This record gives sequence, C-alpha cells and structure tokens, in this order.
Amino acid sequence: MANLVNTLKSVGPGRLLVLIGTAAALLGLFAFIGTRVTQPSMSLLFSNLDLQESAQIVAKLEAMKVPYRLSGNGNVILVPEEQVLRLRMSMAESGLPSGGSVGYEIFDRSDSLGATSFVQNINHARALEGELARTIRAIDGIQAVRVHLVLPKREVFARENREPSREEALFKGYTVVDPATVIITHLTEVLKDNMADLLTYAETQKLLDDLPKTNQKLISDLVPARITVNGVQRVLQNLLAERVSIRDLSGILEAITEACGFTQSVTQITEHVRGRLARQISNANVSPEGWIPLVALSPQWEQDFAESLVGQGEDRQLSMAPSRLQEFIANVRQSFDRLAAEGQMPVLLTSPGIRPYVRSIIERFRPATVVLSQAEIHPKSKLRTLAQI
Repeated sequence: MANLVNTLKSVGPGRLLVLIGTAAALLGLFAFIGTRVTQPSMSLLFSNLDLQESAQIVAKLEAMKVPYRLSGNGNVILVPEEQVLRLRMSMAESGLPSGGSVGYEIFDRSDSLGATSFVQNINHARALEGELARTIRAIDGIQAVRVHLVLPKREVFARENREPSREEALFKGYTVVDPATVIITHLTEVLKDNMADLLTYAETQKLLDDLPKTNQKLISDLVPARITVNGVQRVLQNLLAERVSIRDLSGILEAITEACGFTQSVTQITEHVRGRLARQISNANVSPEGWIPLVALSPQWEQDFAESLVGQGEDRQLSMAPSRLQEFIANVRQSFDRLAAEGQMPVLLTSPGIRPYVRSIIERFRPATVVLSQAEIHPKSKLRTLAQI
C-alpha cells in the first residue's frame, strides 16, 4: 500500500488526473457497450401520429411495462422488434391509432350525458366522420384520410322540408331529370351494350317466326338452304354489337339473300347488309347541325390495312406489324381527343374492304367511336370532313 502511494506521488498531479480521466472513460465505454448489448432491437410501431394519439399509446405501453423509444418530435414510436405485431393488435383493440378521429365511442364518455343538444349534434357529426374515416383507412393503399360531412339542418318545429324548385333550376339553366328517367336511360345503355350477347339462337328463331306471312316465302328460300339460323344470328349479332338497329328485319333478310349469292363469309355478309342499311346508319350519325362529321382515313393507311389482310373468307384476318398498329392507335387517339375537346363526335370513314378490321382495332380503345365505310353513306347525306388520319 505504501508503495502504491509513493508511486502515485512520483507520477505527479497532472498525470494522475489523466489516468483517472482515462479510467473513467473506459468504465463509461464498457457501461455503454453493456447497455447496448443487453438492450433489445427496436422496430417501428407507429409513425405520423399526432401528439394526442402518441400520448395515449405511450400511456398504454407504460401500463403494459413495455420499453419504448420516441423519435421524430414524438410522432414516431419504436418498441422491441419481437413485440411489434402483438402490440399492434393490442392497440387495435383499443381503437389506436384512430388517425386523429373519434367514432361512436365519443358517446361513452360520462360528460356526454349533461351535454346540450348543440354539443350532441356536433358529437354526432364527429362520430360519423370518424367512423367513415376508419372504414376508408382500412382499404389497402390508403395512408391518411379526413372526412367532412355537411348535414342538412332540421328545425325542431319545421313541419315540412322545402323541396327544390324545378322552375328555379330551369331558370338557372340546369337540366332537370327525374330519377326514373336516369335509371331508364342507364338500363337502356346497358342493354344496348350487351344486346348482341342477349340475342340467342332461340330468340333469332322467334324473330323469324314472328315475321308477317308475306315474308315467310323469303325465309323458306333462305333458311336453311342458303344460310343457317345460326348464320342469321351471327349477322344480327354483328349489327347489334355496333348499335345498328335490326328493326327492319325483312330488309336485312333480303340483303342476306343477295350476299349469299357471292359469299358465305359472315363478315362479308354483314358488310353487305350494312350497305343496304345506308339510309338508317347515316341518319343515326347525323349531327344536330344536319351533317355527318367525318374523320377520313388517309390513302397511305388504307393501303397499309389492305396489304396487311391475309387469308380468305372467314379465315381472313389483319396481320399488321405491332409498331404500325401502335402508330395508328396514337394518331386516332390524338385526332379524336382534339375534336372531342372542340365538342365534336365524328365517325371514322374507311373503304368497305377494310372497315371491319379497322373497327376491330378501334373498339379496343375507343368502343363508342363509329366506323363507317363509303358504302354506308347515303347519297343524300350531307358530309363534313373535320380531319384526316
């Protein structure tokens, strides 16, 4: 012991302080390493919390005696990695986090019993907003949501609600449509879009049987000697798919009889029938100004489509390079989008030989766009060419 004291005296006070400081630093380092080794790995529990929710979650963690760490100004909570899933389920049972909103649990508070009707109405609106926000937040991909409701105010002694004035709406320039008309219009459009699928073999046979007796000789000569009922069905389905009315069924059957004299291809028969229905098709596409707005196909594209057709009859199909098809689609989309912005709804005009194949491309990205051939334009129709592709 005496030797240790003599040694320390010989070192001097300056060096002694250095030794003491070094020893303290080493002890602190060892203590830090020890705490880091024994401290569990922390992982994210919740983030983007408001301070009120963060305080509620921290209070619950302290009650459960779970270690935690706060970061990000208190809106990020970290907990031991192995407890993350269990804690999230536990917090969910308590309605945390609620995204800063409250639900119907607002009425569970004891102070709500003595609240005025005004406060109760406010709480009711907050509860509705909170419940809707929670429901929307449960959808995958939704990170944050806020809901604001504007509820009509009902007076206590009001005997009846003031109905919106139809005359007032008309005076302001609005179009007034009753709910029944909206539903009927919607159902009509749905039926038109799916009419081709609704026309079955049995329905086609019934249409033929219900024709007047004056047309039965035509039917007996046509079906099944020259075309089957299934063939007639396919022709009618092709017409309905492009919203061409089949009301003039006798005229359609006459056109089918003519076409069967030179082809058995349903596609070519359909195109011949469309040509016979030129007046009907043209009138259906006349604008309010009295003319048919057209976008013409350029001679180059006409030639490209004609040269890309391979096969014969029902086996005939379009075989165009994908790059050219993409270029054609881009040109059509650009022209029709520009005209739509100007309030125009033109039809695309092609030659008869390529019309069904051009239509098969157009319907993939602009199903409502009408594609006509020159054979389907009635001679007395007024035309106006708006653009060329």
